[in-house]
Amino acid sequence: MCFRKDGGSMIGISTLPYYESDISDILNYLADQRYVEIVEIYAECHDIPNDTLNSFDFEYTVHAPTNDINISSNLERIRTACLDVIEDYAMRASLIDAKRMVIHPGYFIDPFKERFVESHRRSLSYITDNISIEYSIEIAIENMFWPFSFIRTAEEYREINELYGIPLILDIGHAAISGELENFLSCNPVELHIHDNNRRDDEHLGIGLGKIDFSQVIPLLKDKDAIIEVKNKDHLCESIQILSKFL
Repeated sequence: MCFRKDGGSMIGISTLPYYESDISDILNYLADQRYVEIVEIYAECHDIPNDTLNSFDFEYTVHAPTNDINISSNLERIRTACLDVIEDYAMRASLIDAKRMVIHPGYFIDPFKERFVESHRRSLSYITDNISIEYSIEIAIENMFWPFSFIRTAEEYREINELYGIPLILDIGHAAISGELENFLSCNPVELHIHDNNRRDDEHLGIGLGKIDFSQVIPLLKDKDAIIEVKNKDHLCESIQILSKFL
C-alpha cells in the first residue's frame, strides 16, 4: 500500500505510464493499491469503457486527445473537426460522470499568429458556451510551454479566463520550463498535474528526480486535486510517498 488521502483535495494517477496495459488491468492494480482516489483517463492511450470504469469506486477525469488536435487551426474544416473530437470525448466523459475534462490550448504558426488567435478564441467560446453546457462537464485548459503554443504565461491565461471563464489545469512541469510557475500559482487552478523535469525538457519524471522546487507548490496541495503524470510507472509510488509528506 502506498498512500490514500482522506478529505479535502484528491490525489490521482494518470493512465499515461500504463499506455501498454488494458484499462481494466490498470484499474484492478490501482484498486488493490488503495492509494488513489482519482484516475485520469489519458485518451491518447486508453478508451473510455463505461461499464468497466463504473464498476470501480474511483472518480475520473479525462485528458482529451492532443495528437493532431489544434483548436486554433486557421483552416476551418480542421478547426471544426478538432472541436468534434473534443465534443465526442466530452460526451464520453459525461457518461462516466467524470469530474472534469482536460484540453490543450491551440498553437500557431508565424507570421499568421493573429489569425490563429481569432480561431483559438472562437473555439474556446464554443467549448465553454456549448460543449461544456451540453454535456454538463467542467472543461479546463492546461498551460503549455512550447514557443508556438497558446497559454504559455499566466498573463495570457488570465486574459482568456476573463473572456471565457475556462478553468486552469496547472501543469507544474510545463510552468517550470516556461519560467512561469510562480505566476501561475496565483491563477486559482482547479487541478495540478505533478511531475518533475530538468526545467528545459518535458520529461515527466517522478517527483525529486528533476530540478523543480516543489516547496512553492505545497500550499496549493491542501485544496486542489493533484494528478501525478509520470511517464515511468516505476516512479509512481515514490512520487506519491513524497507528495504525501506535504499533505
